[in-house]
Order: sequence, then C-alpha cells, then structure tokens
Amino acid sequence: MQNSSKKSIIFWAVIISILANVFFSRWITAKISTLPILNRLRLLDPQAPIVIRETNEIRISSDGEIADNLEKLTSHLSQVGVIDKNVFRVLGTAANFTSDGVFVTSRLLLPANMNLLQIRTADGRAVPVSDIYFDEATGLAFLKTSMNNLPVAPLAATASLKLGDRLLLYSDSAEGASYFETQVNFLPTDKQKVFGFQDSGVDPEPGMVLANYKGELLGIWHSDLVTPEKIKLAFDNYLESLKK
Repeated sequence: MQNSSKKSIIFWAVIISILANVFFSRWITAKISTLPILNRLRLLDPQAPIVIRETNEIRISSDGEIADNLEKLTSHLSQVGVIDKNVFRVLGTAANFTSDGVFVTSRLLLPANMNLLQIRTADGRAVPVSDIYFDEATGLAFLKTSMNNLPVAPLAATASLKLGDRLLLYSDSAEGASYFETQVNFLPTDKQKVFGFQDSGVDPEPGMVLANYKGELLGIWHSDLVTPEKIKLAFDNYLESLKK
C-alpha cells in the first residue's frame, strides 16, 4: 500500500513538473533572459525565437526629406513673370536649361504681350527675356536672356524609372509656390512611349515641372507631359533655328 502511494506521488510529481516546464518555465526564462545583468554575466542565453505579439506603428514625417529634395530642385528653377506697374508678377515656372541664360517652359504659360517678360532666378536675379523660340512639336518655349553662370537643371533618363518611384510636381504662381507628391504607376511600352504617374488630386498646369527625389527633371507639363527626351529634341530644333 505504501509502495503504491509512493509511486502515485512520483507519477504526479513528474506530470506536474512536465506541465510546469511546458507552461511556465519557458515563459519565465524568456522574460528574464533579456535582463542586462544576466546577459553581461552570460548566465542565461536569450531564448529564441522570441515572438513579439504587440507592435507599435511609428510614423516618420517626410517633411524634412521633401524639403531637401525641393531645395535641390528649386535651385535649378526660375520664375517667369511680367513687370506690372513696376512689380514683378509671377506667371509660372521655367527650368534653367543652359548656363548662358536659356530657360524652358510651356508656351501656354506666356502672355500675348511678351515685351515686359522677365525671368527671376532662385537667387533673386531678374533679367528681361531678349528672344523667344516656340517649338511646334512639343509646345515648349525657350527663353533667351543675357544671364551667365546659371545653375542648369539636370535631366533624368526616363528609362531608369521603376514602378513606385516617388516624384514631385512643382509650380510657381502669383499666389506662391506649390508642390504635390506622386509616384510612377506605369512604365513606357512599345505602344505607349511615355511613363505614367499617379493622380495627385490636382490637375497639372502649363509650366508645371515633374522631378524625381534627386532634383532631376522628368518633364514639363504643356497640354501633356513633355519628357526629357522630347525636351532635348526641342532644344536641338532651337539650335537649328539660330543657324538660319
């Protein structure tokens, strides 16, 4: 009878210790194994894997990143405007295209009377436009000034674009500068030669600049997007016109 009782006690002790090990010891070990003092003394290695069942979402503001990229972009852009009662009135944005004072924008941005047309650069210099070339194929306007040592806007290669690449739409107006975030949502195909970008909720306006987050131009909006490749062809037409 005594032997049977001892066997029963041992049996249940083993069962309870197994259950305690399964349900409690591993949980306790995982809790205390990350204590700094135990880690320093290497008394108890951290248990792996430790499953994290609670997560916290941390939002990081992109304002700083956008501000940096806008600065890269706007340092190579200028404002197109007219002198109205001795005041410079902004019409829109032009990209600095050559260091010797050629700017490019949409023809639709320019007024009928261009005698008082001026360019104001990011560093505050203002110069009159001395000559204008309109490219019929793209609708772009190249504006010549007497300015020198101009920081030139770099043109991106559309072939390097990937789906989801982040882009900025930027424009100047009489009300002030504005920008919108967007991204590439489809790439060029054999039939469709131009890439597409996600609707930012704002209809693009003539002269609006599209750029990547390196500050490189990916297009100027006319009635549609004029890509860097087309801008280069339009500039070639401009140079040809100077030879005539």
